[in-house]
Amino acid sequence: MFFCVFTDIFSFFFWVWADLSSIQFNDLESLLEIYWSIFSNTLQKTLYFFIDEPQNLIYWERFLRALHDDYAFPIFITGSSSKLLSKEISTHLRGRTITTFISILSFREFLIFKNISPNVTHLLTKEKSKILSLIKEYLEFGGFPEIVLNSDFLVKTRILHDLIDLTIYRDLIDRYRIRNTKMIKNLIHFLIQNSCKYISINKIYNTFRSQGVQIDKNTLYEYFSMLEDVTFIHSLPRFSTKVHQISTNISSLSGIEKTCF
Repeated sequence: MFFCVFTDIFSFFFWVWADLSSIQFNDLESLLEIYWSIFSNTLQKTLYFFIDEPQNLIYWERFLRALHDDYAFPIFITGSSSKLLSKEISTHLRGRTITTFISILSFREFLIFKNISPNVTHLLTKEKSKILSLIKEYLEFGGFPEIVLNSDFLVKTRILHDLIDLTIYRDLIDRYRIRNTKMIKNLIHFLIQNSCKYISINKIYNTFRSQGVQIDKNTLYEYFSMLEDVTFIHSLPRFSTKVHQISTNISSLSGIEKTCF
């Protein structure tokens, strides 16, 4: 499926690839030919491509390289996985890309969204109380713009539930074909409960074992890597001069509130 937007100078090509996993490289070339046959008036215009989640397609990186090398089209790629920017880009698109990581709002940006200047140095009692209230809201609901701009508590909570379901089912279970869905949910719950604390895979393993949960450490390492890949967590190594003493401080970037579970 694709959408086209035309202006007097530019043509914008929005290509939705989420459900096209069976498409092959040759099909993509044919689709471009079909597009030009239908919209022949765009041949002399600059065509901008906006492509979301291209890793769902086989040989997507070869097609994008052909677009770049043969036609010099400006191409904008978006995706929710760091895999999108690793092996495929380093082998086929090396030197042709500029990567930008877009995270949730920082608290400074959060204040701007709330129409409050983040540069105030002296606060009155009323203003200080307002800032403290916003800190609580930020810690509870996170920095997703859609949530920040919504004032309804129930709607905010529902959006958080939808986000975690999206992360678990699309970015994790579907992408990595995880069978033990209960285990991955338990792990996510544990990481959220222990956000910004010093923990280790060994600690997680022992905690689950004490609860009667049967899982091996290699599986935990794999799940942990998957969660980092979809940017649900970021690990911060604890400083040590001895490598074997390094533990992991895990911090959730998703802004998903604990009451989601």
